[in-house]
Amino acid sequence: MELKGNQSSLHEDVKLYFNHIEVNAKTVTKEKGHGRIETREYFLEPDIDWLPQKTDWTKL
Repeated sequence: MELKGNQSSLHEDVKLYFNHIEVNAKTVTKEKGHGRIETREYFLEPDIDWLPQKTDWTKL
């Protein structure tokens, strides 16, 4: 699942969380296409008890 800025409250909470923890599981991919290079970072956090909106995202 991708988290975009159109879910502003959820997006901000997740950004704040990942900015304040030590990330142990991170994957980076780079793709070239359409005249640009895209770099994506993936983080895995199985424990979402800290997330207030977790009840709104049942399959998260």
